[in-house]
Amino acid sequence: MIDYNALLKTIVDSQKKTTETSYNKNILKTDIIGNTIIGRLVPNLNDVDNSVYKYHHHGWKSKSKNDFSIFHLCPSTVRERCPVCTQSIKMWKSGDPALAKESKLIRRRTNTMVNFLVISDAKQPENNGLVKILKYGQQIESKIKIATEGDDKAIYGARVWRLDEEGCNFRIKCEQNGQGEESWPTYVNSGFLPHSAIEGMTEAKQKEVLASVYDLAKQFEMKSYDEIEQDLRTHFLINERVNIDVQGRTTSPEIPVATPAPVATPAPVVTPAEPTTDVSDDDLDRMLAELKSGK
Repeated sequence: MIDYNALLKTIVDSQKKTTETSYNKNILKTDIIGNTIIGRLVPNLNDVDNSVYKYHHHGWKSKSKNDFSIFHLCPSTVRERCPVCTQSIKMWKSGDPALAKESKLIRRRTNTMVNFLVISDAKQPENNGLVKILKYGQQIESKIKIATEGDDKAIYGARVWRLDEEGCNFRIKCEQNGQGEESWPTYVNSGFLPHSAIEGMTEAKQKEVLASVYDLAKQFEMKSYDEIEQDLRTHFLINERVNIDVQGRTTSPEIPVATPAPVATPAPVVTPAEPTTDVSDDDLDRMLAELKSGK
């Protein structure tokens, strides 16, 4: 006999899952205010080029299904066209402040991932000794770049990837910036420590850790342009007001557009160039810069 209550629960629960589920199980949670995590960056010797993996993505709460989240790896990660980027830019460039604000919901975000051996996680000790995925933004990225490419390269350099006593731990300090609802985690006081041995680390253990890394480039499934566009229409463009035509104007099928009355003796005019809807990296960078500055 079919247990329909259990069937219903399974169906409902499945609708609440995001396409990130498998990824989330492996990610290291770093945003607990007051927590300190110490660990070591781990290279992927089978895919050295992707030991550090930068990617673009879009995510938003569905407007048509409660408790349902949408996540897509942005095709711009592999230099392909993205319908969500196009829609976001059109809304941002529409000249409508309300649409520009709403474009933030689907704007492109950028993160970087690296395999990370957790040595000490003060508030999540169950992570100690495990290889997790460290996902980070600009603050931590700048710390790693300074140590491996910038002013501190002579001090750290290749040491940040070593698992022996010549390697350097990375300390993640999550602190609070701001107060109340306006607060957010900050990692400005994170950074690399002087070289040191990892307690209990042996050559055999090193091999075990190196064999435990995740293939970062395969953590997300790249959906097709049409699949992403369908999710955009189903879970975001349910309000015709945010549907933009090719000239960047808002459209609504419920409101007919009046035909302008003819002018008897029109003066010669110069026809303006047709507005472009092409989305470039410059458009994206400019939009993100303005959003960050509060314009």
